[in-house]
Amino acid sequence: MKRIVLSLLAVIALFSCLEATPFTLTGELRVPDAYVLPNKAAKFQFNSYIRKEQSTPKTDFEFIPSGMLQVGILNRVELGVMGGDNMYWMHAKVKIVEETVSVPQVAIGVDNIASKARENSRIIPVTDDLYGNPDRCYYEKNSFYAVASKQTVLRGLFGIQELSTVLSAGFGRNRFVGQIPLTKKLEGLFFSAEFSPNAKMTFITEMDGHNINLGAKYNIKNFSVKLGYLGLEESLKDDNPNHRISLGLSYLFDKYADARRRPSMPDSQVGSGSSNVTQQQVGQSQSGVPNASANELMEELRKIRESRAESQKVLEDLRRQLLELEKEAAGE
Repeated sequence: MKRIVLSLLAVIALFSCLEATPFTLTGELRVPDAYVLPNKAAKFQFNSYIRKEQSTPKTDFEFIPSGMLQVGILNRVELGVMGGDNMYWMHAKVKIVEETVSVPQVAIGVDNIASKARENSRIIPVTDDLYGNPDRCYYEKNSFYAVASKQTVLRGLFGIQELSTVLSAGFGRNRFVGQIPLTKKLEGLFFSAEFSPNAKMTFITEMDGHNINLGAKYNIKNFSVKLGYLGLEESLKDDNPNHRISLGLSYLFDKYADARRRPSMPDSQVGSGSSNVTQQQVGQSQSGVPNASANELMEELRKIRESRAESQKVLEDLRRQLLELEKEAAGE
């Protein structure tokens, strides 16, 4: 336990020398989902964010490293801290309704707690510390939101027999609200979709309230590598296109956790290729192999069936012997 505490302190200390990034990562890219880390689980994330903003005098690519630490409390609350370079913030998310076969999971949360960015950072005086930051809107403090997420399986899509899918939708304020006419009409609505053709690979698409983001994630045991292309429509502009790319590495520490980030669904609802039977389900290995308790239960059921079959066979033998004795007694 002492080593764990020291490791956490070292990670937090590392944040002080990192540069800031608008990657909040309470979901997969910029959109939060409704799932929370289980009790006694922690997740460490390190990201390399590359940005090129053509509309400002600085046209060179900027390389911005960042890190994040998240912890789960009582299987209901998730807390996180992220930042550096005079830009830091926290987030909190609380599970309200747990997912079932017919009901989505629902959570409420707030991003960018204690951020130094204003709540309306798109209109900002020149004297402000964040005036030259093209992503300052993603730092807007106290960005409250509500979100619902549901696991399901799509069959026959893209020629894949079973495609495990996680859909999330919600609404929020501040960082989730855009300023162009279309996003103003959406009033902070956001959504995301994750598609997992197998247990290790996941493809992500989302609309974070004002931008379209695409990404892919690959799981290796408790590690996850993620690549994201953010603000797709900004990169397609005819004049002054902007580019934002992120490459991230995360590690899930779940040694002492006894629950999963995403509740288990029946095979008819979520197939074996779901991304939530990897890193995102604490209590199961990254390789998609069911956890030890589930294996033990299935083994016990198998033994019970075998024992029952053997008992039935013994009873049949006893009945046959009794009938033979009765016939012999009647013949005498």
